Amino acid sequence: MAAPPIEDGIVVFQGDRITRIGRQAPAGVEVEDLGDTVLLPGMVNAHCHLEFSYLGRKVGRTGLSLPDWIRQAIEKRPGADKIGKAIASGMEESLANGVTTVAEICRTETDAYRVEGPCPRLVLLQESIGFSQARAASALNAAENRLEELHSLLRPSDAAGNGHAAAAPTVNGSHANGSRANGSRANGSHANGKAVNGHAINGHGANGHGANGHGANGHSPGGAHSSIRADHRVRIGVSPHAPYTASPQLIRELVSVAASRGMPVAMHLAESPEELLLLQEGRGPFQEILEERGMWDPWVIGRGSAPLDYLRMLTRAPKSLVVHGNYLDYSELAMMARQAGSMSLVYCPRTHAHFKHQPYPLAAALGLGVPVCLGTDSRASNPDLSILSEMREVAERYPSVPPETILRMGTLSGAEALGLEDVGAIRPGALADMVAVPLPKGAKGRPAELLRALLWCEEQPETVWIGGEALEPIAA
Repeated sequence: MAAPPIEDGIVVFQGDRITRIGRQAPAGVEVEDLGDTVLLPGMVNAHCHLEFSYLGRKVGRTGLSLPDWIRQAIEKRPGADKIGKAIASGMEESLANGVTTVAEICRTETDAYRVEGPCPRLVLLQESIGFSQARAASALNAAENRLEELHSLLRPSDAAGNGHAAAAPTVNGSHANGSRANGSRANGSHANGKAVNGHAINGHGANGHGANGHGANGHSPGGAHSSIRADHRVRIGVSPHAPYTASPQLIRELVSVAASRGMPVAMHLAESPEELLLLQEGRGPFQEILEERGMWDPWVIGRGSAPLDYLRMLTRAPKSLVVHGNYLDYSELAMMARQAGSMSLVYCPRTHAHFKHQPYPLAAALGLGVPVCLGTDSRASNPDLSILSEMREVAERYPSVPPETILRMGTLSGAEALGLEDVGAIRPGALADMVAVPLPKGAKGRPAELLRALLWCEEQPETVWIGGEALEPIAA
């Protein structure tokens, strides 16, 4: 969290930016009371594969080994005729779950991300695979070509910088956008703005769209979809997939590209025991998969290698996301802590549970000061794309972790990991990306206690704002 929660807070926003937070609305601003609601920052999914969003169930049985799961997942990848629809479905589901920023591992055609209507802010991390030394040059060239294609999705302002607006949460928050809690439309008499009133976890906001107003039930006014699309921003980065699919040479080259362009780097690392076996001894199930697919090169990985070697490669990136990290040891976590300004750990709690990995090193990581954020991974290993559900999984498995820390993992920590400066917290100057979640019946106490209650209930997002626009309700 960027700041302590505010009870009965007001969030004021003008256009797509938050202008003020507090307990009192400015003069002339109509307040929309959200009732017993927690107003959170729009959540940040720091790791996702949207291409699998068409799946109705997870791939493989619970406890399946990662190499066996990968064999099945490859067969489940959608064809070119279905992938655009799958990605659009994943974006829609993300918004319905209050996720307003998604870090997407991108491996498909650029046009698949050109969607009509509202969609989350995207950080497209171009995936690159090339295990053999002979393929390093061609894989790098292909990645650079794809980055140029992805640039076509950027507006000039996006191409020039890497900032997004961060917002803080409010408990029981209200926003000033001219709507009442009962969903009545504003009469537009206050053209200078409106205000929302409720419990703000980390802030409150008022919306400066007085002329057309939005209902508290989450319905957007006419034309909201097109305005959201026009305001949509995309960032790009790179993702050398994993040690068992990307050679050290390719990883170093991609990190150099990212460093020269100021882009984030994401990499799956220390995800399974089979990966560690490949690094240490050059054998095992991953070696067999590489052999089957004609990719094995016995000289790529030096015997006795470890995740620590790959962490060292990532230190040159402006921002690096170590995805999963299920089997990082203390020395590796300590190194990440020393790189805390630029390196973050992405924990995918329910995917971790699907594979029945050893207990996650969350306590050790947090104790050392490693920045930890949350991802859903994909519907191939997770029932949905809800970061709120990931936060609740953390709360259940790690009751000693403070709820404020868990909230930060699902919001601001993800934004910081990606180098986004104005999403993930509710605060003046941030983009007005927010989500209202009803409090469970009977919840009482101070804001921190209300946040804990929110993490231990099943209430779902009721209203989602992106860039100050309230979206039409979508069944998650």
